[in-house]
Amino acid sequence: MKTLKIISNCIIFMILTLLISCEKELEGDTTPPQLVSVSPADGATEVSIYTTVTAKFSEPVIVSTSSFYLTEAESSISVEAEISIEKNKVTLTPADSLQYGTEYIAHLSDKISDVAGNTLKKSHEWSFTTTSAPDLEPPRIVSILPKENAEEVSVDTVVVAEFSEPVVVDTSSFYLTWVMGSSETWVEAEISIEKNKVTLTPADSLQYGTEYIAHLSDKISDVAGNTLKKSHEWSFTTESLPLIVSILPEENAEWVSINTKVIVEFNARYRGFTPTFVSITLAHFSETVEATAYGSWGSYSGEAVLTPVNSLQYNTKYTVYFSCKFSSGEERNYEWSFTTEMSPWELGGGSLNNVKTNRNDEVFITGVWDDDNAYSTYFTAKFNNEGSRQWFKETQGSVSAIEYVASLNVTNEFVYVLRMDGQLDKYTTSGEEMWSVETSVYPKENKGIALSTDGGVYFYSNYDERIVKLGEQGIISEISTTGYSIMDIEDAGGYLLVFGFEGGPALAKLDYNLNWISWGGTMSMYLEDVFGSQYIPDDAYGMEIENDNLFLVGKKDNLLTAFCYELSGNSMSYKWQTTYGRSYENGMRYDRFGDVTTDRNGNFYALVYARERLWGILDDFYYHWEKISPSGEIEIISDSFWAGKYISACIVKIAATCDKVFTAESYGRWDSRLKVFDSETGERIH
Repeated sequence: MKTLKIISNCIIFMILTLLISCEKELEGDTTPPQLVSVSPADGATEVSIYTTVTAKFSEPVIVSTSSFYLTEAESSISVEAEISIEKNKVTLTPADSLQYGTEYIAHLSDKISDVAGNTLKKSHEWSFTTTSAPDLEPPRIVSILPKENAEEVSVDTVVVAEFSEPVVVDTSSFYLTWVMGSSETWVEAEISIEKNKVTLTPADSLQYGTEYIAHLSDKISDVAGNTLKKSHEWSFTTESLPLIVSILPEENAEWVSINTKVIVEFNARYRGFTPTFVSITLAHFSETVEATAYGSWGSYSGEAVLTPVNSLQYNTKYTVYFSCKFSSGEERNYEWSFTTEMSPWELGGGSLNNVKTNRNDEVFITGVWDDDNAYSTYFTAKFNNEGSRQWFKETQGSVSAIEYVASLNVTNEFVYVLRMDGQLDKYTTSGEEMWSVETSVYPKENKGIALSTDGGVYFYSNYDERIVKLGEQGIISEISTTGYSIMDIEDAGGYLLVFGFEGGPALAKLDYNLNWISWGGTMSMYLEDVFGSQYIPDDAYGMEIENDNLFLVGKKDNLLTAFCYELSGNSMSYKWQTTYGRSYENGMRYDRFGDVTTDRNGNFYALVYARERLWGILDDFYYHWEKISPSGEIEIISDSFWAGKYISACIVKIAATCDKVFTAESYGRWDSRLKVFDSETGERIH
């Protein structure tokens, strides 16, 4: 009994000792608790409506629903909840689930303390938003296009369905079909989606006069997976085949052949009715053109053809009248106009500056358009060998009325036009514009364009004494020729041949990169050193190369003379020389150089100017052309033509095909013409 009492006293002593120790320890804790983390995180969205709210501290705390609570952000209404504590973590559990799509604010009061009574330094709040309510509403069709049972719908239509919300759709749930007999054909198409609108775009145009059915499957769903309540279909009918399928000549066509027929292809099943009568006529103003008309049609297509008895007039506007009556009693009338071509070799105005031909016997002409306001609209035109204009191109320049197209050169594939404003234009011979480039050169004193077999474009200008190679980007390379008076530059098939004067007539070679090529051990071949003075011109005007023949034009003993040499590799040999022009005849002296050219048969043509001997300041000038055969004989001397009061005011260029000779004359702004001659007889044919 005494022993038990001793043990009891010992236990009581130990408990008192422990309590005294704890009290002393608590009396020493002065550090307030700290908030370590919260959940849900501040600003969190899409939080579950069944969430709990937790706060983790740095040490155990004393907390209640008055110091840790949850409210709705908008209404500030507190959420009924319970608090539970596990070590340092406090959990707030709402009595019921939270509201969908609602922002909540969690509150931690500064009354929260640790077991020593130290409170939070300050209150803390954070917010989060619960997830939106689940989408249980199926999508609805708001509108469709074309509308149900629509008629005369364009064959190029798209099919559109607009929904109440964005949907998931593809070509298996949105598609288009058309029915023929008992078979249904699926239309190949693509689907595109923009917000709530879905567009079905057929790969090709739909058929005329056909009923189509658009299908929306009940497999179409919104992003939440809710599908349409039921499939939907609607139909529409495309437009009828137009009555007029095609016309020839086309409406407002220009440069139509004077021997054209008028052909109308039409639909013989228009709006379900067949034609009973077709009429087609042609008129110029109120005058009907005499013609034969023929019309025929079958089950689906028809054709009406009108053939004028005589050729139409040149440069004339005609109107076609087409009428069609149907078994329904309906009548449809159409009319349209076209304009015939100008007469052969006619341009319709402008000042001509250059004429060139190629080996396809195509004829190209350049000039400046006759403009009352500014004389800087350049043109380039192409004719076939019979005089029919093939195309006509205009480009706006920046120079004054006194200027002109500087140079023209052509191949079988391309046309190059160097304008007075320094612009170089390139076309295909079919009329396609390839490029136009600013050359930054002064072409007023240029000696023409040379075209090399590698596609290079070269020209020489006396103004700044340089030879320039041009391309799509402008100047590619250049070389100075100071002190060397260049008369002409031509492609000799593999290299460029330069003709000029340097103490006498001389020739030099350049490669296509404008590097000088040694010729007989020297940069320049002096013709007198090779052939002697008897077989070279005393002075020089120009050069042509054709079929390995080199033609030089100059004067010999003060008479106009053409020299022919044969080119062979790195050498050349003399062939012949022919004096042309007429010294004195009918009071005129024919001793002035004009333009020269060759044809693809090796014939040489030269223009000759003459001055009428009136002994006055304003003496009249004339010109003619002469044809020299490949062997050097003069075959044709043409008639003379007036060239004006000043030789400098007249620009005459010459070109030739295998059977024609062309002279392009320009005497000023309103006096310009193209003359065409038979190259075998010299007879003027235009």
